Amino acid sequence: MHFSEKTKQWSGWLIVLFSAIILLTSSWDDSPCYDEVEHITAGYYYVRAQNYWMNVYHPPLVKDIAGLAVLAFVHPNPCFDSPQWQYRQKEKLFLKFFWRSKNPQNMLRVARIPLQICAILFLFYYFRRLRIEFGCCAALIGILMMSASPTFLAHARFVTTDAPATISFFVAIVMFFDYLRDQSRKKLVRLSIVTGLALLVKHSLIVLIPYYVLIVLLWILAGLIQRGHFLPGVLRKIFRHGCLFAGIALFMLWSFYFVNMINLVPWAQKLYNEIQFYMIDDDPRVWVIKRTQKVPVLRQFSWYFTGLVGQTMHVETGHAGAGYLKGKLYRGGNPWFYPTLLLTKEPLGFLLLTLLAIGLLMNSLLQFLRIHLFRQTETEPFAVALGAAIRKNIVTIGSVIFVILYLWIAVSAKLNLGIRHILPIMPFLYLITAATVSQLFNTSMQLARMFIISCLTYGCASSLMAYPGYLAYFNEIAGGKRRGYYVAIDSNFDWGIDLYRLKLYAKKHKITKIYLLYFGTGNAQYYLRDRVVPWTRMPLKEGEFLAVSAHFRAQAQALVTQREEFAHTNVSILQQIPPKSLRWLLRLKPTAIVGDSILIYKIPKSNQEDSQQP
Repeated sequence: MHFSEKTKQWSGWLIVLFSAIILLTSSWDDSPCYDEVEHITAGYYYVRAQNYWMNVYHPPLVKDIAGLAVLAFVHPNPCFDSPQWQYRQKEKLFLKFFWRSKNPQNMLRVARIPLQICAILFLFYYFRRLRIEFGCCAALIGILMMSASPTFLAHARFVTTDAPATISFFVAIVMFFDYLRDQSRKKLVRLSIVTGLALLVKHSLIVLIPYYVLIVLLWILAGLIQRGHFLPGVLRKIFRHGCLFAGIALFMLWSFYFVNMINLVPWAQKLYNEIQFYMIDDDPRVWVIKRTQKVPVLRQFSWYFTGLVGQTMHVETGHAGAGYLKGKLYRGGNPWFYPTLLLTKEPLGFLLLTLLAIGLLMNSLLQFLRIHLFRQTETEPFAVALGAAIRKNIVTIGSVIFVILYLWIAVSAKLNLGIRHILPIMPFLYLITAATVSQLFNTSMQLARMFIISCLTYGCASSLMAYPGYLAYFNEIAGGKRRGYYVAIDSNFDWGIDLYRLKLYAKKHKITKIYLLYFGTGNAQYYLRDRVVPWTRMPLKEGEFLAVSAHFRAQAQALVTQREEFAHTNVSILQQIPPKSLRWLLRLKPTAIVGDSILIYKIPKSNQEDSQQP
């Protein structure tokens, strides 16, 4: 059955609208994820006080957007006269500003809305770009995969930088491809503005600069081997355009930092840098920071560089404590961490299509080599054909290079936290898959069409069944959502977002007292009031309720078997709990699961004696 181009186009818009409904509704009952309280609080003070002292490790743009929404629609108490603000006591300020406001859950929902709208607009843009580049068939395949990606749906709901960084990478790189194919000043200015804004989203966007250089060199090399000589004036054009690009992008960066730093006094900036970098005072990067912070017009670049260097150190050294993968704790980075998540956190149907696309690309490359390199009768020289092929397929080739480059950086780093850190490769991975398998779909091979349709249907259905808990999604390779926390924890499964659902559960079941072992930055006292009692080691009686975050349940299992190995390593607050108490906890079987990440235990009679001497 063949559909008109208009029908395919409308189908794409409907897919995006359906995804938008899922995105907006699935997060309604989420409590704040681990980073959101700090981002929302920081964003509000950025736009209200123009004092950028909080959350320096992330650029301000995403927080500004959330802060503007809170300022416009919530009107919280700013707490400027409180000692928490005056003495820069972050944790206490979160409690006073966020959790003691009139309705923290409403503030959270309001702050999320503009970022969720940005994600929805990106899906429209993604479909449109794929349709322009590869046609409606490829666009439909790509938008089905992108809009149903559990990883994208999970993180596009939160006030964090991961989904905005993904969007920024894609938009900037696509505009870069546009500029390469038509090197007009208008497209250069547009690219410069978008890149400047992208650098304001997350420090990882600095990867754009070496990536641009790499692709420009590839483009020039392709033109050189195609023509056989170097055109005069190319270097002068590169220099002129490079200067204009750098000037506009740096001005965008400086302008936003200037607005956010109007009331940040120089001594506070100086003190922060001294405290932050005292261990590496002889590092050349720190030397640059300390010299530029003294120059009024360069303070903004210095503050950006402070966050950039801090995040770079974080990536180089890894997160505090130990990593976790497949039931084991480990020190430092694990090169299998991100590949494992990539294979278990995306729908199996989509992974099968990606493998098919890789096979088709390899086959196309072999066909090209056989035709242009190994045939003696070929009239067109291999170099000319290669240069023309690179320039013709620069979007696909550039996407492949970005996926390999970004994944290599992630695998090489010691920062093993979550699949959200490789989320920027997803739109490009799906672009490559859609562009490649759509060519096979457009042939007369019915079996191939049925396979592609089956994979897409299976992948979308698997994602839809995870509603509303996309953060905890794991595919069939990992055993599904209920087994997910045995594979990976933290933002891959349990990021502390089910406290509000725990409140609803306790109210529904008329639970007047519940012990809690919770992972996250949410405030259990706000949601559960006097119902909640923190659990540490005390024995529980028959019939009492215990709620445990899946994050800690998984860590407890690993700690019991690896306690001696990690005796001198700060792994978790669970190390403060006696081993007997952890073993008692592990013997319990959950009677219910709240959301996806909070396990509920009703203490049975058989465990009462075991609990008396933990």
